[in-house]
Amino acid sequence: MILLTPLVQSIHGFADTATQRNAWIAEVRAMPENSDAMKSAWFFGLPYAPGRIDNRYPNFISALKLQTDDCIAFSILIGQSLVSYGERLTTRYGDGAPIISSEFR
Repeated sequence: MILLTPLVQSIHGFADTATQRNAWIAEVRAMPENSDAMKSAWFFGLPYAPGRIDNRYPNFISALKLQTDDCIAFSILIGQSLVSYGERLTTRYGDGAPIISSEFR
């Protein structure tokens, strides 16, 4: 169950990043109608003024991808660990043991 802590941390990190991304989206939606060029620059992380770049949105997307990968990886590792544990219990209890799914191999 050591893997549960990093999984929970990854889930919380994902939720926090998604909340920040949603706040960024609300900020962009609140911009005046005539600021499409700036909105596009912000969306793609391009310069919108000399020396000014807002790369929050590309960073949010990158973070969400990495955090999703972490959640998937830790979930798979937990599943594999549980299958292993179940197989050990099956060996220990013999024919009376419940059937263990091996979907996480």
